[in-house]
Amino acid sequence: MHPIKILKMRFKINFLAVSTLLFLISGIIRHDVDEQEYLNLAQQKQFECVGQLFQDTTPTCTCVLIDNKYILTAAHCLTTFEKRYDTIKKGNQTITYFTYFNSLVIKPEKINLKFGNIKIKAKKITIHPLYNDTTLKGGNYDIAIIELETEINTISIPKLNKAFDEQNAQIIGIGFGASGKANEPESIKAEYKKIAGQNTIDRIEGRKYNGKKTWFTCDFDHPTNKKCNKTGDFKPLPLEYTPTGGDSGGGAFRFKNGEWELIGICPSAGVNMKQFYKTGYYGQIMNWHRVSVFADWIEKNK
Repeated sequence: MHPIKILKMRFKINFLAVSTLLFLISGIIRHDVDEQEYLNLAQQKQFECVGQLFQDTTPTCTCVLIDNKYILTAAHCLTTFEKRYDTIKKGNQTITYFTYFNSLVIKPEKINLKFGNIKIKAKKITIHPLYNDTTLKGGNYDIAIIELETEINTISIPKLNKAFDEQNAQIIGIGFGASGKANEPESIKAEYKKIAGQNTIDRIEGRKYNGKKTWFTCDFDHPTNKKCNKTGDFKPLPLEYTPTGGDSGGGAFRFKNGEWELIGICPSAGVNMKQFYKTGYYGQIMNWHRVSVFADWIEKNK
């Protein structure tokens, strides 16, 4: 048996999971804009409805208050997996590894929420029924509802968008996590700040639900490098940004007809590594679940 080789194999398998987390840190901002501008935007009163989600005392995701007693978030923030340990024998070596299986919903009593100074506990968790459907390749319906133990009556509730008119809208996305400059990934630190940034919806795509595509898509444009543009206009907004893992469950908002409305929920995300090695987070594509498509399901489960 060669223990060094076995250790390398274990590290390789575990690194796949760890690297995903590292690249899913939230609130990546323009390198030529002061971070404080993003922090200030997140603190505006209309975004008090965006809170932080904890598993026990560990911060994990973001959530949005949509009713005095209900929030929206991403389903993966509320699920975990069982592990199966297996071994492979090759010659005189025995290699131990694990695989994930059987998605499980985390018990509500382990979920805690925080909106500013308000701390509250989860009472009931409702995962979208298609989230764990393994036959639906390319669309995981990563959205969930949490019923709270008690009502929150001091925070303004955003309107839920029910119009399928998101194309070309300018949005403000908000979440908790680290922040750093898009062209300096090494500068990113997991400090769980509330970061808000801007982007423009370039495409409507994804698997269909009730006859409508489930995602809207933006890209993170560079202030001068047009080659980072992947879709839509190449000009970045003043506070252009991209959300990633710490923003999971966070909201995308727009101002329409004199009021703020919630139009998107941030699902799990990934990073195009080829683009990452060239330009960091510039040029990355982000997807959001369209609230309009899931509005009926949301209303039925409140």
